[in-house]
This record gives sequence, C-alpha cells and structure tokens, in this order.
Amino acid sequence: MAEPRLASTPPTPQEAILWRPLSLAKTLREAPHSRPARTLLGLWLAATLTCIALGIFQVNMGWNGLPVQLGPIKFSMTIYPPLIICVWMVFFVFKSKVKWAQ
Repeated sequence: MAEPRLASTPPTPQEAILWRPLSLAKTLREAPHSRPARTLLGLWLAATLTCIALGIFQVNMGWNGLPVQLGPIKFSMTIYPPLIICVWMVFFVFKSKVKWAQ
C-alpha cells in the first residue's frame, strides 16, 4: 500500500486521479477560448435550470407525502426530481472518470 501524501504534493505518474474539483471562476475565464469549458458550463446551466423547473413542478403537482401501501405496510413517500438528477450527476461524474477532470 502506498503511503498517504499531503494534498499539496503533486501526484506521481503511478497514481490515478479519478476526480478533481473544477473552479467555476477558472472555467468561466476559459469559456471564450475553450470548447470543453463552454460545453461544461452549458451542461451545468441546463442541469441547474432543469432542477429548478422540476422543483417548482413537484410543488405544483403536490408530490409530497404520497400514500403507498405494500401489503400490510403503509407509508408516505415524497417524489423530488431535482434530488434524482443530482444523484445521477454525481454517479456519472465519479463513474465516468472524465478526462477533463484530471
């Protein structure tokens, strides 16, 4: 097993970086000159607007505390689409090992 290294030391070639946070400020600065940065910002904006629209739709449709009965078990369930989208985004970002995040 490799010893843990400090966050400030650069990774060695043998260590794989699976995910690294992206700076929004840096991405915004690079957007006019970088197609991947524009694509990333467009996807982020689309996901954000979709989450907002689905959150409003969820409130208007009253998807809070829906009664569910499975045999003798009764419980209430709330459907919240923005949470589903966020979980999908986190899963696919970590799962895909995207090259631009390395």
